[in-house]
Amino acid sequence: MERIERSALAMEEMEHRVLTEAAKAIQKGAKEQIGHYLTEDDGKFGSWLPLAESTVEDKEKQGYAPPDNPLLREGDVRESIEYTVSGAEAQIGSNSDIALYQELGTRGPGVGASGFHVPPRSFLGSTAFRLKDKIGQQVGYSIVSALIEGKQTVVHIKD
Repeated sequence: MERIERSALAMEEMEHRVLTEAAKAIQKGAKEQIGHYLTEDDGKFGSWLPLAESTVEDKEKQGYAPPDNPLLREGDVRESIEYTVSGAEAQIGSNSDIALYQELGTRGPGVGASGFHVPPRSFLGSTAFRLKDKIGQQVGYSIVSALIEGKQTVVHIKD
């Protein structure tokens, strides 16, 4: 009975730690994606279209260097990416409207921060998708350790 109680307690504590590690890994990967093109088509999110020439010219005029770095001007979108973990749930995202427009894209003129069509450039969803296998392996390893050994084992998730 003592072993079962130890395992149950370890599972509960481990769940929070694994969710925290997964959220940190997705946050870090999404922040690193800002300013770099997603060039590989993963079958779900696809590679990003190049920035419109008008966008590059506007960024150049405003002194952003290099101007052809998607989603990056002053780093506000990148710095807005946060995570929270509560119970059995982790949330990773941004409260920035610009982050929303970039992640999902916009339809037609007059929509989005600039008033123009914005093609989707997923940095949150694509990062979570890219890390899903590593996160899944870590969750499985941690659960088995908690059940069999009654201890918490959390390895940091690396991209």
